[in-house]
Amino acid sequence: MVDSYFEKGVKLNGTLWCKGSVHFEGEFEGDIHSTNNFVMGKNGNLRGNIKSLNFINQGTIEGNVHADNKLELAAGSRLVGDISTFHLVIGEGSNFEGRCKMIDGPPVDKGKDPVKPPEVSKADQKEKKTGFWGKMTCLIVVLALLGGLVYVKFPDFVRGILPNEADYLVGQGNSFLTKSRYEEAEVQFRNALRLSRSNAAVHAGLGEVYLSRNNFSDAEVQFKRAAELKPLNGEFRVKLAMIYSKLGQFVNAESAYKQALKLTPNDPAIFYNLAVLYKERGALDSAIEFIRKAADLQKGDLESRRILSELLLQSGKFDEAIRELKLSLEMDESDPVLHLTMGEALMKNGERASAIKEFKRAENLFPKNFEAKIRKADWYFQKTLFEESLNAYRAESLLKETFPDSQQKQITSSRTGNL
Repeated sequence: MVDSYFEKGVKLNGTLWCKGSVHFEGEFEGDIHSTNNFVMGKNGNLRGNIKSLNFINQGTIEGNVHADNKLELAAGSRLVGDISTFHLVIGEGSNFEGRCKMIDGPPVDKGKDPVKPPEVSKADQKEKKTGFWGKMTCLIVVLALLGGLVYVKFPDFVRGILPNEADYLVGQGNSFLTKSRYEEAEVQFRNALRLSRSNAAVHAGLGEVYLSRNNFSDAEVQFKRAAELKPLNGEFRVKLAMIYSKLGQFVNAESAYKQALKLTPNDPAIFYNLAVLYKERGALDSAIEFIRKAADLQKGDLESRRILSELLLQSGKFDEAIRELKLSLEMDESDPVLHLTMGEALMKNGERASAIKEFKRAENLFPKNFEAKIRKADWYFQKTLFEESLNAYRAESLLKETFPDSQQKQITSSRTGNL
């Protein structure tokens, strides 16, 4: 006889405590504690752990199951997690992924004679049983719904009242991650996974451990699971996009970034990462579009402005590049690379005199910067300013700082021959 029945379509979240025989055909996320018999029907779906006296699984479970007396895995059922019980029955065709531990049977008190209950008429039995379990069923549903509502609205408050061992282990694992102690972090996350397979933070933590080892395939699996458990978390989508990019799956990376943008539309880091992705693919117009949005969202971010100006320069949009470089130099006038890039933009835009001034500023700001000097000399050479080019290459500071005496004559004669 079934005392409580949850039909298909019922969705609960939280912790369910129940007495009597229960048949569950709905969806549940959380932990279940049953003092009697619990049947997970064919349509039942549980993400969490369950503890019962007797348990039958006909549906799908992702979590650990403990039955004090008997546990049955029916044909066609699926269970991903560890099980422990006194008596185990596995039906042909059931799917079980996990570990099994056989335990002692439930304790039986043999020291006392069983107390015979007073005789009650069948009518009274029926009335009492129906009334009691009817009230209990209503109470269970109300408490489950209330608990689920409170958990959804105030998860931190609930966790503060009811300490969760899995959450504690996740905290320990994240602490080890910040200290780059990845092996210790992995131990904590795997222990947490044994307690709860429906905790997104556990899978995300394992994903970070795999990323530290450049194990992108396993990291992808973990962050996918984390995103499934918390579909509104944009950070998990960004991690997936970064993994896809590392694997060379640019279409998947693009899709994941755009999914993250739908969740957090004003995150400059996502626009920045998309710009870098498009730049790597050679899609300069798209890269410019997204890096511009990143720069607009973060007005004081010099790096976004620098990349934007370089992309504009590569695209032949010299006026726009010069405008962005001016904004960048307003943020940091002492950066020689900015002056160098400004010189290139001005030279390509036909403003030769201004370009030479910018090259000289770059050299004065960083006189030992070989790149600045060699690029300035190349610009002179390309513009047929032979004397200036030769002087730049022969500059005592350039030759003495960069090459030994044996190579100085070779460099000078080589350039002179070309001229």
